[in-house]
Amino acid sequence: MAAEKPKLTEPEIIAGTFCTFVDVDVRDEFVRLTGCDEVPLVGYDGPELRIVDRIVVPRATARRLLTDLQRALGRRDR
Repeated sequence: MAAEKPKLTEPEIIAGTFCTFVDVDVRDEFVRLTGCDEVPLVGYDGPELRIVDRIVVPRATARRLLTDLQRALGRRDR
């Protein structure tokens, strides 16, 4: 049987950040996720991606995140 997830608590309110793009940088031990928001630029051919958040997780955590996302999104698409 799989171990239960630890209880999720929020002792301080943490602001949620909306991202329209996430850059993934895989390193030896860690995966770095850089959340960006796409904003239009006047006088420029395309939008700019502005960094709004960064999160670094161990590879094992990134793999669990991938599995959880596949399960959750797969259920919703059916």
